[in-house]
Amino acid sequence: MTQDADKITMALIDDHAMFRAGLVSLFGQYEHINVLFETGNPHEFLNLLEEQQPEIILVDLKMPAMSGQHVIELVKEKYADMKIIVLSSFDDESIILNCLKELRVNSYLLKTARPQELYHAIVKVHEERFYFTPHISEIMFHGLRKRKLQHGAAAGTLSISEREKEVLHLICQGDTNGEIAEKLFISKRTVEGHRKHLLEKTHCKNSASLVAFAFQQRLVSI
Repeated sequence: MTQDADKITMALIDDHAMFRAGLVSLFGQYEHINVLFETGNPHEFLNLLEEQQPEIILVDLKMPAMSGQHVIELVKEKYADMKIIVLSSFDDESIILNCLKELRVNSYLLKTARPQELYHAIVKVHEERFYFTPHISEIMFHGLRKRKLQHGAAAGTLSISEREKEVLHLICQGDTNGEIAEKLFISKRTVEGHRKHLLEKTHCKNSASLVAFAFQQRLVSI
């Protein structure tokens, strides 16, 4: 199948057929989203990925044949750059932290999320690679505080400029580089530079870790 370069390509895996049908119907309202395939069978899903690689996959965690976590692990092994959004009914802190920190998913949404919020998450992940709701950010904050963040710099030793603090605050709000540039009246390239410096200074591997670190060290408020 030929993919339209202007569209966000997606694939869905969830063992509830009616839920998948609802998502496909929802995404059909947006001309720039193209669902390449959907299935409830993890093995079929992995086989279909051999034929077509979407930019973003939407994964449920609870499936009878194979857990969503294992699906994500297998996808990450073969398609390291593929963006993954978990859409789950699990609101357990340990599960969420495992998905974000260990499995390195790009977003975690509860199935109670409004359709507009899911769409917003897809756009954010497509443009900036990650998206966290305030609820998920709070879970990250409390969970990582309990773990004492064994890695990373201590806030007191950081040397972060006022401009970097402004950029960090907007990153934690989920703004894209373009939106940050517009709000701060600077170029997108300058924003990218600030983001890179923040990652280096905090020893964070990615934007997800940076957001978690910022909340844990109270560099920003929830």
